[in-house]
Amino acid sequence: MIANLALKISHPVTKRSVLQKSFAMKPTLKNKFRLGDVVGLKWAFLNEPIGTLAYCYEEYKIGQEDGCSFITINGVDLGGFSADEQWKYLEMKFHSLKHYTFRSVIYLARDFEAGWFNDAFTKQ
Repeated sequence: MIANLALKISHPVTKRSVLQKSFAMKPTLKNKFRLGDVVGLKWAFLNEPIGTLAYCYEEYKIGQEDGCSFITINGVDLGGFSADEQWKYLEMKFHSLKHYTFRSVIYLARDFEAGWFNDAFTKQ
């Protein structure tokens, strides 16, 4: 009886450590896009319809996860997309010759209003 109880207690620990190892060994996806890429939305987001163009204004890394942030042609900041979300929700349209230096969302909004992104959405 005591041996069975010990087996039941130790089993979840073993199972958890196996799961932890399998997650640690899982390769992380890399960004599909890079700074300056213009993409189209495959899904509607934040009242922006499918097909709306968005510009990659930032590449970032949080821990082991890569991500990219996007602003639409209408000035809507879509925020960040993890590498796997990029594959699912966004499609490449073209690479812009303009490269934005992201500082903060306040500067992003000001720069959009000042017209910095006007040429970024034009294929050259």
